[in-house]
Amino acid sequence: MDAVSPGSSLAVPGTAYHLARWLAKEWDNYDQHVANPPFWAHIRVSYRPLPWSFLDGFSFYVESVYEYAPKLPYRTTIIKIVRNEHGQLETESYKLEGVEEFHMAAFDRTKLEQLVRTVNSATSQRCVKLPECCNAVFEWSTRDNLYRCRTRPGKQCIVRRGDRDSYVDASMTLSAERCTSWDVGRCPDTDEVLWGAAAGAFDFVVKNSWSHEVPSPPSGMNW
Repeated sequence: MDAVSPGSSLAVPGTAYHLARWLAKEWDNYDQHVANPPFWAHIRVSYRPLPWSFLDGFSFYVESVYEYAPKLPYRTTIIKIVRNEHGQLETESYKLEGVEEFHMAAFDRTKLEQLVRTVNSATSQRCVKLPECCNAVFEWSTRDNLYRCRTRPGKQCIVRRGDRDSYVDASMTLSAERCTSWDVGRCPDTDEVLWGAAAGAFDFVVKNSWSHEVPSPPSGMNW
């Protein structure tokens, strides 16, 4: 596919291509960690682009690691950018079965290619789509020059921790060089926070960029 030119309508804010290029980075909260170590662990979150053909769209292999254990991701997922029925950009989430096989694929080209070959096949059932109620909705703010993101409304993304159900209330802001993220679980009846970062949002800056790896979409795509 031909590269998208800077003047293309796809390259403007609020398009899937623009969002994909801003996500496609390694994000690091080192400054936040150093400023207050008791409250903030040093973590890195990586969004490594996958080929367009992997899920027929802009998709990413996502890894989160603690700096003290960089080879043992504590969270891994695959996400895909879509446009919902209301015209909003969303990210779908997919669980990767046997993900341990691909740990550190965000930084290992061989493992990333193996993931694409192994999981992206007509017979593979290793990439399991999670419920749409857990999708994250992105909205572009022209005034602030950033995206704001939140879990779909409705309190339907339910998880169980211990003996209690909670709904996921995840929020995020994303600019070209900065990303904040705050995931909490709330009581469905009272909205009380049951789990999550008590001190507020993690604050990340760009450590590495893979924006150049974001694939160009098929001709005719205008969102």
